[in-house]
Amino acid sequence: MAEETKALLVNEHQTVHRAASTSWPTSASLIVANMLGAGVLGLPNAVKGMGITTSIILMVIVTTMSIYGGLLLGWVRDTRPIRTYADLASHCGARISAAAGVRWRQFVVVVAYSYIIGACTIYLTTVKISYMEIFQKCDTSNTTIAAVCDQPACSSMGVTSLSSTAWLCISVLSVFPLIHFRSLSDAGFVSYVGVLTIAIVNVIIVVRCVISDVKHDQPPERPYDRSFRDVINGLTSLAFAYGGHVLMPDIQSEMKDPMQFPKAVWFSQFFLFLNYALVGYLGYLTFGGSVTAPITMNLPHDGLGVFTNVCLLLHVMVAYCINSTVLTRAICDSVWPGLLGTGPRARRVALRWGMVSTSILLVCGLVALLVPFFSDLMNVWSSVGIFTLSFAVPSALYLMANHLGPKKREEEIGRTELSSFAVSVNVIIIIVAVAGAGLGIWAAIADIADKWSQCDFSLKF
Repeated sequence: MAEETKALLVNEHQTVHRAASTSWPTSASLIVANMLGAGVLGLPNAVKGMGITTSIILMVIVTTMSIYGGLLLGWVRDTRPIRTYADLASHCGARISAAAGVRWRQFVVVVAYSYIIGACTIYLTTVKISYMEIFQKCDTSNTTIAAVCDQPACSSMGVTSLSSTAWLCISVLSVFPLIHFRSLSDAGFVSYVGVLTIAIVNVIIVVRCVISDVKHDQPPERPYDRSFRDVINGLTSLAFAYGGHVLMPDIQSEMKDPMQFPKAVWFSQFFLFLNYALVGYLGYLTFGGSVTAPITMNLPHDGLGVFTNVCLLLHVMVAYCINSTVLTRAICDSVWPGLLGTGPRARRVALRWGMVSTSILLVCGLVALLVPFFSDLMNVWSSVGIFTLSFAVPSALYLMANHLGPKKREEEIGRTELSSFAVSVNVIIIIVAVAGAGLGIWAAIADIADKWSQCDFSLKF
């Protein structure tokens, strides 16, 4: 027990390795660049699955829970020298007992970092698809593959025909230069590129939907045959679009003034909501029952379509950079404590950082290559990771942070005892989030079972 307590305290009070330097607008940009990724492109299909009325209700609820979760993480961390989500969990759990702090840290480490690896794999796959939508010639010789099994990415303006594996290798090489940032402060300017490029993508989608003369067979006013699983899949896609709280403590730890973190949360979440609502509903209203995920596959493959995919490519590469930076730093801190601190060890730091970040990149590439229908498999883990880390765990940490007597609460947190109403609200959020995770897991596994029985997933090089 003494060793566990010592390890807990070392991890909890691990100081930030360099002077915090990001402003709240940069922090908001990092949040947006991380969250506003490929998820937004699947929202029109999510609206199709949920229906307009149900999706509006669920979008308001999920957005509110996302804002609240982000604010709770900021309030609990406050100005303490805590860097990661796992450090924050250990700090709050330790208010129950030292063993609870260790267990909470272990839970967050397993869920958070496995989720980040999965997200990075999805980002690599999206980079590959973007490359194919820009350069790959369309193969018209095989038109019998069911859409549920294969949606080949290509362009009528394509210039070459390479295998999916070749495009994946190109994607890995393209991302490689971006994995060497050693802090989110260093990657701050890159986040602005990520926000700008995805904003351009969304504007193009909105404009094309507004001026589109597409006549679909299933207008939104006539609902297609929806099932309960379609609604749950839509909810999971919506939650995935708001998944990114796992990086918020890291982002707050590098702010000049951590007390301004709530500004970053409010601004980023409002920006996300605006983009999600415009793309999600306009996309569905335009293409109806024929809308696909991602919606870029519904758009014309012309010059503007190529430009859209170039912007999407750049954005997803930035999202990979942000997630890789956080994961690499966590591994380096765990394996070589103090390595990333200041000192005359630049070459050693660069070599070890490069070794870890490159290993992560290769693992993600291998998973993308070898695991069939990985995006569907990731939906299972997303249901666990997002519903817990974005919605349930922030409320749990907040309750634990206020666990001890009123005197200690006032000294350490500066808050009075929680009211029964506040406790009830957070308990309800935890219950709803856990239920959402369970339903999302069920729907994702059912989808995998359907595809496994219908499709050929043999590896094609």
